[in-house]
Amino acid sequence: MPTEPTPVYILTGFLGSGKTSFLNHWIQSQPKERFMVIENEIGAVNLDSQWIVGTDITPVPLTAGCLCCSLNAELIDVLETLSSQRDSFDVLVIETTGMADPETIALPFLSSKRIGQHFQLKAILCLVDAGNFVHWLGKANEARRQVTFANSFLVNKIDTVDQEQLSKLLQELKEINPQAEVQMGVNGCFPVEALKEIDAFRGSNVVEQFKKTPPSNQLVNHGITTCTLSFDRPFDVRALSQALMEFLSQRHDQIYRIKGILNAPDYHKQLILQSVASSFILTDGNQWPTDKIRESKIVLIGKKLQKKELEGFFEGYLT
Repeated sequence: MPTEPTPVYILTGFLGSGKTSFLNHWIQSQPKERFMVIENEIGAVNLDSQWIVGTDITPVPLTAGCLCCSLNAELIDVLETLSSQRDSFDVLVIETTGMADPETIALPFLSSKRIGQHFQLKAILCLVDAGNFVHWLGKANEARRQVTFANSFLVNKIDTVDQEQLSKLLQELKEINPQAEVQMGVNGCFPVEALKEIDAFRGSNVVEQFKKTPPSNQLVNHGITTCTLSFDRPFDVRALSQALMEFLSQRHDQIYRIKGILNAPDYHKQLILQSVASSFILTDGNQWPTDKIRESKIVLIGKKLQKKELEGFFEGYLT
């Protein structure tokens, strides 16, 4: 049985973006890796008969249908079943439907210590149809949420647009989610080795992502707002954690994502805050630099976010 958690990648993207084409390319370009794939609608499926040689993994069906609708209990059951088979595969990929909301699918990997012992979420990869995505972005909330939660954009079918259209698309993506990396490709072909290097949910990497975040409250296209807060006083982390649970449950439809670096009194490490759906986790980050003032920094992404209101909430838990 592997001693390290198995890497997990969530593959999302709106209808017709080319997810399956990319997955085929990925698997075929990595002949030495053994893959397990969980399909959003039809269960956990190994690719033995199609692409992979020498694996005898038994498929684990999901009976509840779309993962993002009924998900957590059944997905956790599937993951626990697969945890006992980890010596038979090296990588787990979850391919969602075109209408899926990736936040719910990511939740078990970030909130369950039991799942985290066996599986480590590396990245949410979002396929983007270069020719049609701007159209869908203005019409479908699912497309906006997929973009908001992505760690990397795989802009596909760039051969179908001219440079002006491509530039407009890239600007749209950057405005909505400036922290995500961007790769461009044709027919689902992207640099897999570079994508495998992404480790977006590790605490130290979350800190690095702040360098790509707008420095102030910014209203961007399609109703999505990025709000950045800074505090030079430490937090009462226990009190904040209790209040944040209720706050997120009430604001689930408004607040899509939170990432933060928190300063706790008399604690030498940064605390990394990440929220997914109505849940959040706190993990240890790097040690605070001894030659700089400790400053907590929190980034919220959602719709119609009011900076003063959010500042007031967090200020209530400063020491």
